[in-house]
Amino acid sequence: MQAEGQIEQSVDRLQQLVEAGDRRGEVLYRYGRGLSAMGRVGRAFWSLDLAIDDPRWMVPAAHELAVNAIQSGNFDIALQTLTRLKEERTDPGGDEDLTSLFLEVRAYLGTRKNYQEALEPIDAILDIDPGNEDALRLKAAAFLGLKRTDEAYELIRKTGRQSEDTRPDGEPMQDEIYWCSVESSFHLESGDVARAEEVLEECLEHFPTSLALIDRALGIYSSQGKSAAALRLLRSAYEKEPDNREFRFPLVLQLRAIGNVQEAEMLLRSALEREQALEQPNLAALATAWIDLAGFLVDQGRLEDGIEAYAEVRSLIGTAIPPDLLFSEAEAMIRAGRYDDALEIADETPIEVHRPMIRGRVAFELGDLEEALAEFDQAALIWPDNAPLRYYLARAAEGLGNFDRAVEEYRQAIRSDQDLTAARVRLGKLHLAEGRLLQAKAIMRFAPPSKDAGPSVESKLIQIEIQARTGNAPDLSDIPADPSLSAEETYALVTRALSHGFRGRNGPEAAARALGKLQEQSQGILADLLFRERVDSLLMAGQKDEALMLSRAAVADRPDNVHARIALARSLGRDLPTLVEARGLLLDAAKERPKDAEVLAWLGEVEAASGEAGLAIQHFEAALEIAPDHETAMIGLAHSLDSLARRPEAVSRLEEFLSRYNPISGPAALVLAELLDEDDGTREQRITLGLRALRFGGGKPAVEFLRTIDPGLFPTDGVGSQSTKS
Repeated sequence: MQAEGQIEQSVDRLQQLVEAGDRRGEVLYRYGRGLSAMGRVGRAFWSLDLAIDDPRWMVPAAHELAVNAIQSGNFDIALQTLTRLKEERTDPGGDEDLTSLFLEVRAYLGTRKNYQEALEPIDAILDIDPGNEDALRLKAAAFLGLKRTDEAYELIRKTGRQSEDTRPDGEPMQDEIYWCSVESSFHLESGDVARAEEVLEECLEHFPTSLALIDRALGIYSSQGKSAAALRLLRSAYEKEPDNREFRFPLVLQLRAIGNVQEAEMLLRSALEREQALEQPNLAALATAWIDLAGFLVDQGRLEDGIEAYAEVRSLIGTAIPPDLLFSEAEAMIRAGRYDDALEIADETPIEVHRPMIRGRVAFELGDLEEALAEFDQAALIWPDNAPLRYYLARAAEGLGNFDRAVEEYRQAIRSDQDLTAARVRLGKLHLAEGRLLQAKAIMRFAPPSKDAGPSVESKLIQIEIQARTGNAPDLSDIPADPSLSAEETYALVTRALSHGFRGRNGPEAAARALGKLQEQSQGILADLLFRERVDSLLMAGQKDEALMLSRAAVADRPDNVHARIALARSLGRDLPTLVEARGLLLDAAKERPKDAEVLAWLGEVEAASGEAGLAIQHFEAALEIAPDHETAMIGLAHSLDSLARRPEAVSRLEEFLSRYNPISGPAALVLAELLDEDDGTREQRITLGLRALRFGGGKPAVEFLRTIDPGLFPTDGVGSQSTKS
């Protein structure tokens, strides 16, 4: 029965014998062997162990038990079993039992520490069979474990040469490519990255289109940050085989990563045009070219163009369109705001889990977070370890104010996909906003690079803020490049993260001192941005006179320095005598820096202080258009709308802001709680918002607000301070 593959039936019969008390060696061995074949190695252990007691079945039972132990990682049990076999067997030829020797070697190597012990059984195998390639490769593995890399490489090379002698003509080229790869690997193992790179480059001169060598070289270039070398290598391969997608697509990704999107698109369109120009185009190749172009255009935010490319794919392959492609098309429709089209795809797709995922995304984008959460929950029952799904579950929970669930969903998303940077960044920000530095640090510490690029700018910014807040020297090296950001915009984000971190650690006054020291050590645009943050910190610390003195001196020294003029505008405050000067400085700055959301938000504050609520609203809206999560602009907009008797609109905008763009803004939550009309039965909602503000840095104002609603929430002692009971 076992020989004919009837394993389960044989185990049923054998189990009856065993339960009836049959302890013959053959019964026990075949029972254990059958259980092993069914994957029930734990149950097989005892029967195989007993079968070893029968001299006639000792060897096969010990071998089976050792194999099970090795496969399940129980190397000590495997070695104990093989030692017992060696000591107790009486059959002739035991010393030349190659199976036992190989199992012993694999068990020793499996421990990842007994490399020296593995050499003895390996040498015993080679004494019996001197040319055994498996034994030679295992010996090389042992040498590697012992850090004897040169000996390991020579051994593997020797093995390969022996094999080449028996291969037909035409194979040696592949062997050379293989050995190039092996040699570079050994140099990498020994820590000689430069030599590994040199070997690959020499080999690529002979085999410039070898995918194996290109992949290995790209891995080294990526680890060394040599994007120019990677680009040069991919260009060379592409020029030799422009119709090979294996070269074209990585080159497109590399070009996109460095911001050269025009050339990347040209490569994709050229491939498409070459295929279309053929007398009989290959349908699959043509569809693939359109798919590549569609994905690229969508990634670049050219959604309608991407959707048109997807339509071309549909015209080529009709109803045979793959479900994953349908899902990608639906995602493009959602991003383009074509929600009805996306819902049609949800009805069309044959993949059950894709339907609630698409419907949930549409509901999420429309702001119906309850519906989104329900759809995502349904999808999660079918596909629980889908990382993007868990990410959107977290986003929906976060928008609804259920932050505890959001934390768990973000964690699940990260467990499902370590490379999902978006989930890691959102969770890191959430913990930072709560002041939970240890949790934020733990989440970000082991952030791996994404599959297509290095760590994101956002990840690096969170790490910098954590380092500043925990008193560690912030690591400002290796700031990743982002094609969507200029160098100045990246520096601005870095200095803002630094200032937030310094303020969070010891307050704004200490932050101003720390930023001043960094400014003295810096130059150029970085020094200018650090000065701007320094002045902000002085103002937060109530040191307006010092901020004003420093700003005026900076402007006098360099009148053309826009950041000094912005700092001066901030330092002038919102007093009527200085509003005109502040407005003029900020208007000039806005002309020079039309995409600076901070400048626009401050300009809105100046107009609001001048009584020009309408103009203030325009500037706040412009700031939010650039940065939808901008807290200062949103709060300013809400107050300006309220001042014009447009409170319902202010409430609506704040609700959208907190649910969609910045759920962890404590100050915005507090403003919304204050604007809600207590006569409309909003007491519980106001308390919830007040507690939310308190959770995310609302501090004393949030406590005082909550006391106005219910003094019992935060009782005080006789002196008015918060009691220990609270």
